[in-house]
Amino acid sequence: MVNGKTLIIEGELELTGGAQIDATASQSTVVFAGELQQTIDSASFYNDSVANLIVDNAAGLRIGSDLIVFHDLNINTGKKITVDPKRCLTVSGVLDNQAGSDAFILESDATGTARLNHTPSNVPATVQRYINGASEYWHFLSAPVADQQIGENEGAADSWLPSGTYGNGTGYDLYVWNEPTHCWIYKLNTTAPVNWNTVHPGSVFSPGRGYLYSLQALHPVKTFRGLLNSGTVTVNLTAQSPHPDLSGFNLVGNPYPSAIDWSALQGWERDDLTFSGGGHDVWIWNPAANNYGVYNSTDGDGIGTNAASRYIAPAQGFFVRAISDGTLGMDNRIRVSSDVPWFKSTKEHKSRISLGAVSDA
Repeated sequence: MVNGKTLIIEGELELTGGAQIDATASQSTVVFAGELQQTIDSASFYNDSVANLIVDNAAGLRIGSDLIVFHDLNINTGKKITVDPKRCLTVSGVLDNQAGSDAFILESDATGTARLNHTPSNVPATVQRYINGASEYWHFLSAPVADQQIGENEGAADSWLPSGTYGNGTGYDLYVWNEPTHCWIYKLNTTAPVNWNTVHPGSVFSPGRGYLYSLQALHPVKTFRGLLNSGTVTVNLTAQSPHPDLSGFNLVGNPYPSAIDWSALQGWERDDLTFSGGGHDVWIWNPAANNYGVYNSTDGDGIGTNAASRYIAPAQGFFVRAISDGTLGMDNRIRVSSDVPWFKSTKEHKSRISLGAVSDA
């Protein structure tokens, strides 16, 4: 038991006989200060929890199990921390990263994506996004950071806009949904009366907005680098389309590096959404069903149609329906530690992208 004191660990933890370190007392601090990479796994700490954690290892501390930091996490200058895919790091107090975005990494691969539950603003980090499915499949995505440039390193393999062998020399398709004209707007459409620049002002991924994305490359890992979204996020909504079946549908997204709960009793501002079945619907594409899954915020069992659930994965885009022009608001109270799959869309010829949405209410 650390019992309110500071424990400095310079090597790899080697605990035997089921022993674990109890560092849950409020003033307990664990410092990882090795010269080689160190790892926290499920056998390291009692209840997978520590009161305070300091990362002082330039080779890196790897979080290999779900971990709760009850108070503060500090990443010292020149040091590094990485969270394994599928693992969740929860920080209840201060999260102070003095080492920059490249030194705090949430990894993603075929098994899943690391998640972070935190409240402080302006925390620099790198959030990876493994692109699953076949080449050229469509995906709904959103950005967990506030300042990721869409065109950063444009043309490079690690860019969100890589080059390829499509007819225009690109290896990607990127669209936003424009509700007033009920159509998809392509990133390279800059000349039509309604074009990318008129519907998407700014050069960064917009927090809380959803995007339709496709890549020629198979299974790349893309990265969002910048300041993690936290706190209140507000997304503008429109209900202007003259098409009765499409009016009010807006593609939004989970702006946080954690899952969110559509049934959360606090943290949502949804007054401008249509009301049905006693609550509000969300539409998420399910590739296995080749259709949207619909979940209503009042569904008692947490499961809607076509496997849609109350929990929405980090970096996941989804549709909501507005009853009038307005906003969708959310804050940290809707965030949860759940591990949920990142749904993708089906493969279609890129000249035939369509939207269909049907409610079960």
